[in-house]
Amino acid sequence: MLATAAPKAHHAEMPSELDDMDVMQTAVIGKASTVNDTPELDDIPLPPLGAFLGRCRLKTHMAAGRNSAIYLGELWDLKLPVAVKVLAPRRRADRPVLVTHLRNEFHALARLSHTNVARLWDYRDDPEAPHLATEYVDSMTLENLRVSHGGRVSPRLAVRVALRALDALATAWRLGIVHRDIKPENLLVTPHGDVKVIDWGLCGTVDEEQPAAPSAETIRFIGTPAYLPPEMARAGRPFDHRTDVYGLGATIYHAVTGRLPFSYRKPTQMILAHMNEEPVAPFEHVQEPGMLRLSEVVLRMMAKAPSDRFQRPDDLREELNRVLAETNANGSKIIKKR
Repeated sequence: MLATAAPKAHHAEMPSELDDMDVMQTAVIGKASTVNDTPELDDIPLPPLGAFLGRCRLKTHMAAGRNSAIYLGELWDLKLPVAVKVLAPRRRADRPVLVTHLRNEFHALARLSHTNVARLWDYRDDPEAPHLATEYVDSMTLENLRVSHGGRVSPRLAVRVALRALDALATAWRLGIVHRDIKPENLLVTPHGDVKVIDWGLCGTVDEEQPAAPSAETIRFIGTPAYLPPEMARAGRPFDHRTDVYGLGATIYHAVTGRLPFSYRKPTQMILAHMNEEPVAPFEHVQEPGMLRLSEVVLRMMAKAPSDRFQRPDDLREELNRVLAETNANGSKIIKKR
């Protein structure tokens, strides 16, 4: 049964240092955090290639962000390729917040078993080198896919990806787990059209205590401003499955139009827009078969009040399938012909 906790009316309390960030960057900001960290003697560097972390041997750098870095690794005992997440170099004072989120991801993945969620293979809560390993997926993010398609993908392709992501999220919601950072960068798409929802570090559990960690109260802000559900910017952060419905709607919006729902460059402006402004209907940007219905679905997904969004996964799935029936099958290829 899905919880439907109502949002509380609080004013936003956003850290001023957010405005030094990019609006598409995930922020995990604690009381000790600064966005432009200066090097300190107690910085912990990234592990070198060839190093062993638990069962994993690190082979290649794949990606790096403000909070973590991803390596292509190998489980030495099974000779199996894995994606290994480690914490990005940060001051020791900042690391407890990031360790908390890595632990959150482990707890979520340990409970989740779904074909559209990357499988957990290893986790070590090591004081110096905490890390998490999941299955390696030959894929690209939905954001990279959008760029490779000339800036936007077809409505049909976007809906196909969204439906598979919805299947994974619905499984998580039944367990009370809410992802809370759904965006194109967190959806992997394979050449065959399979989808994996990744990066569960910011997830929360509805009506349950978060995993115990001394740093839990130090977290002041989490989320990605460009796709942030309004309730995530409010004090107290009430959330439930409808929070992910909003993030998925903002993700579809960007994928099919090539535009973010709001065009602000400063994170605080972007967050306030998600809280107070209505986005231009996607159909105003793109007129293609299925777009009128998809536009209506996306705007409902992005309603300011959770009570105005889709309440049940089946209702959203039904509407997305209706969109799929109206779209042009010729625009659904994952790999574009040149």
